Amino acid sequence: MTRLDVALFNYKDGGLRSLDNSGFTQAEGWEFDSLRLAFAEVQWAPALILLNEANRYGYYGSVALMAAADALSEQLGRVYDARLGYCERGDYGPALFYDPNVIRLHSWGDTHHTVHEHWRNVAVCSLRSRREVEFRVSLHHWSNHSSSLRLVEAKKFDHLANSSVPCLLGGDLNTTASGAHLPQRDWTALSARKRQRKGIQQNGHGTAWVADTAPVDHLIGWWDEKASCRQDGVGFHALAEVAWQQGMPTDQALISSVNDGIEVGEGLLIDWLIVNEAWKNALIPNTYQVHIPPAATSADYPSDHRLITASLEI
Repeated sequence: MTRLDVALFNYKDGGLRSLDNSGFTQAEGWEFDSLRLAFAEVQWAPALILLNEANRYGYYGSVALMAAADALSEQLGRVYDARLGYCERGDYGPALFYDPNVIRLHSWGDTHHTVHEHWRNVAVCSLRSRREVEFRVSLHHWSNHSSSLRLVEAKKFDHLANSSVPCLLGGDLNTTASGAHLPQRDWTALSARKRQRKGIQQNGHGTAWVADTAPVDHLIGWWDEKASCRQDGVGFHALAEVAWQQGMPTDQALISSVNDGIEVGEGLLIDWLIVNEAWKNALIPNTYQVHIPPAATSADYPSDHRLITASLEI
């Protein structure tokens, strides 16, 4: 077996500061010192990094994409290649960074007309040392505005769950899953506009607001409180819950992926690493981690989201 270290991070605005069309260096608009800071405390340098909000990384000959890869390489001490993903809502799709000495990339679901939409942002990979060991990585950044759109996005990629090929799905899904064991939110503290983006009135108008968990529940199943397990998912499993079921304490595995002081009414677990059945038992115990910024650096932390890392066997 081979150990595969992975990371998921929503880098706020991709480090974008400004653009003035004046040149091709990162100084023109992006900064990556904050990206280095986010990975400063990582114990194992990931061979695979899923980055959300790669804002305009394709501009000017993909200068920002290349600069981000260089920054990660310098910080983590390993070489990274990069692929820019697609987002239909704007030029801030996800980006995939991978160590080509460890991972062989066979295909990348870009925007070419030959790529069906349910294969976009999907990487088909194998290990460099064992070409026959194939796996897939699916990058996501779901809508922040509509649960209906998030459910559509979830259903586009549910075909990956049933494959015998190991698959990792990761990203800022902008919604949590059902279950009282997960972080909860005080919906009364939110404005009507924000409540309606991520919440739902459970029993119709005039009743209490709860999180609209249908999109993530579609992938991993709804939480059955009596049976203490998920039911009726399409075949995916959340690594956060796998870690919890392995014995990791709730206050380490099942915590908000949003930093303190960002969300009114407390933050939710909305950044997910999810694996299909073929990879369900691959999580190495005690490797799943939601990285909470040290108090000394929290004011300068590069995102409103927390870095998540994990290690899988393949």
